[in-house]
Amino acid sequence: MAWSTQAIPPSSLMMHWAINLNRIFIDFNPSYALNDFISFKNPLSISSIAVLLVLVGYSIYYLARNTSRKIWGFILTLIGIPFLALALPDLLFDGIRSFNNRYLVGCYLGIHLAVAYLLATKIILSVQIWQQKFWQVLTLVVIGSGIISCMVISPTQTWWNKYYSSESYPIAKILNQANQPLLLIENYWRAEGNLYSISSLLSPKLKLQILSEGKMIDKIPDDFSNLFLFNPSEKLQEKLKKNRNYQIQSIYNGEHFILWKLEIIGDKRSNVRSGTDEQGEIYVTSKSNGKVRKIVPLEKVKK
Repeated sequence: MAWSTQAIPPSSLMMHWAINLNRIFIDFNPSYALNDFISFKNPLSISSIAVLLVLVGYSIYYLARNTSRKIWGFILTLIGIPFLALALPDLLFDGIRSFNNRYLVGCYLGIHLAVAYLLATKIILSVQIWQQKFWQVLTLVVIGSGIISCMVISPTQTWWNKYYSSESYPIAKILNQANQPLLLIENYWRAEGNLYSISSLLSPKLKLQILSEGKMIDKIPDDFSNLFLFNPSEKLQEKLKKNRNYQIQSIYNGEHFILWKLEIIGDKRSNVRSGTDEQGEIYVTSKSNGKVRKIVPLEKVKK
């Protein structure tokens, strides 16, 4: 996993930790960027991050001071081991393992348990009415923020935790609109692995053909008129650019996905097909645009 050892400044890494901690309670921002925090540089985001850092820190402290060693030891182990196992290598040897939330589910579960214990205990045990009201309001804010976050996320096509999908939709649209498309996929992880996020969006008319890594087909099958290549490896890209038999058109060039349209120069295949109906009428169709035309006598055209 080469991506996991990508180096970023420690300050950026810690900022990601704070943002991800905020997102397990409040998640209104769909943006994902490795070192770009512009969308979080606003009073609402800064305030919510600061408040939740204090709330989580106090929850862990309160848990440790008011429960038995077995209880707080279990919760702290649940929080600490997953996080430290990823954060320490990132700090010592560079990497971005620790800001991928999917690896920290146990850590976030422990944080939720600690916060839930704090809020429930404070509501029940507070002596002063104003204290009890304060913790009740804070509980409603925390729960309400989570509910609103779900309402914001549910109608969207993609979110920050599915950031590859933001490029899946435009590529699927291009492929689905093509006439008689054939999609070529190399047998390596960057092509095959990323195709899974697009496959559910593709039309049944699209056909796939697997290529050996770094190799290309010599002839387009007769049943297809549009040839696409998805996420070609660097080896195949260089080979195609040097090969004068292929004409390359870049259809999509995103941060994670590449889609090329290929034409084989000198391909002499007929692009027209013909057929007859039950009455003997003759029809022709072009594979380039899919239009069907009826052949009629010249006399009828003149009339």
